[in-house]
Amino acid sequence: MRWGKLSLKNNLVMAPMAGWTDLPYRLMVKSHGAGLVYTEMVSAVGLSRREPKTWSLLRSCPEERPLTVQLFGSDPRIMAQAATLVEEAGFEAVDLNLGCPARKVVKNGAGAILMRKPELIREIFARVRAATSLTLTVKFRSGWSREEGFVAPEIARLAQEEGLDGLACHPRYGRQGFGGRADWEELRQVVEAVSLPVLGSGDVTGPASAKRMIEQTGCAGVMIGRAALGRPWIFRRIEAGLRGGEVPEPGPEEISRAMARHLAMLMVHYGEMTAHRIFKGWAGKYLKGLTGAKTCREDLNRSRSLAEMRTVLDEYFYGRTIPELRSVPAQGVC
Repeated sequence: MRWGKLSLKNNLVMAPMAGWTDLPYRLMVKSHGAGLVYTEMVSAVGLSRREPKTWSLLRSCPEERPLTVQLFGSDPRIMAQAATLVEEAGFEAVDLNLGCPARKVVKNGAGAILMRKPELIREIFARVRAATSLTLTVKFRSGWSREEGFVAPEIARLAQEEGLDGLACHPRYGRQGFGGRADWEELRQVVEAVSLPVLGSGDVTGPASAKRMIEQTGCAGVMIGRAALGRPWIFRRIEAGLRGGEVPEPGPEEISRAMARHLAMLMVHYGEMTAHRIFKGWAGKYLKGLTGAKTCREDLNRSRSLAEMRTVLDEYFYGRTIPELRSVPAQGVC
């Protein structure tokens, strides 16, 4: 798949998700077949001010490249400055966030609330495009609210007019958050409004729904968000399904190995204490739907160290401690 200057191995993309798509998990999904990954959304203001915490979100590894840095903000000049910094830092692509519905983002005039201001959006597109030669894309929603109207085709045309390279549309409204159903008919209208490649996002949970989205809307590819959390293998399953094949859902042993590898990478990336805390949130994603998962999650939440956490997982999956699982290599985190 062509995505601006980038040539991707497939048309399956991991959505940017604050608090989730950090380096360790991007490496997880890349190893399971994702064609492109995005950073968590990054504050343009924070980058321009050289804030260490913001810049830490750009930590990367060769194994995950190409990598798209997703920026959020509302000041066209600062967005352009941040894009320049991203290019100078050696990344391959910039994405502009017009879709985040989180209160702390929209209250500052960024994210999905920008869908109310097409002229401001045009200025952001124009200034950022002038500031960088990188592949430049935008992720956006159907609009801010259904009552205020379906404006996504207009935003798509603005992106094309201002020289952007690709679009990702999540056909829900900002006020919906993630409730209700994504309207794939609205996605189809966005696809038909422009000649740019459009990724579809929303309610893809496996091979069958990915195939339906592409067939019903004509989108160039699929961006997967919540359905990929704790299920990195969803990308290879969908890729196989789109080619007419089939890869089954993983069994407990494969899940346990994925969890062990992810935990090891978190420890390398963050250190033991932070990895222990973060993985408590991830465990529920991986264990969802498994017999006895509730008890395992409770035991993990009570654990006081990574060693205790590994013991809980070994005993849950195998009824005993498995030395080779306790030392799964991080593979690629730098």
